[in-house]
Amino acid sequence: EHAKAIEELIDERFYYYNLDLGTRDEVIDFMCDQLLEAGYISKEFKESVHEREKISATSFAYSFAIPHSLNINCNKSNLSVAILKSPIPWGDSDVQLVILLAISEGKNEILRTFFDSIGTVLSDSKEFAKLIKIKTRNEFVKQFMD
Repeated sequence: EHAKAIEELIDERFYYYNLDLGTRDEVIDFMCDQLLEAGYISKEFKESVHEREKISATSFAYSFAIPHSLNINCNKSNLSVAILKSPIPWGDSDVQLVILLAISEGKNEILRTFFDSIGTVLSDSKEFAKLIKIKTRNEFVKQFMD
């Protein structure tokens, strides 16, 4: 049931494969601007994501990052996914997979599930290597939910 909820949060329109950007800020701006245009988030949300990164980078070993807002709610929950063309410096890591969390209040349960499943997938370098080759949203969700 939670898997289904996560699947519903990953929208085809906000799945980017081979995204060719050079910096953390560019990636965050790009991903947030797409959500902003679609009415999913506010400008404050985007600013808050940048603020959060300044406090401490949301990158993890195994070259992925999970940027999110500090305390600003979004209008519509969404997980945007970007697989970068090549790894970029992000905090202490070089990052190639970025998952932007825009989750509205009351969806914390889903977030927990998400972190459980991402923890499993991303702590395994072989799984991760598979994940960053996935070109489509549907395949990504399938791999992720396995």
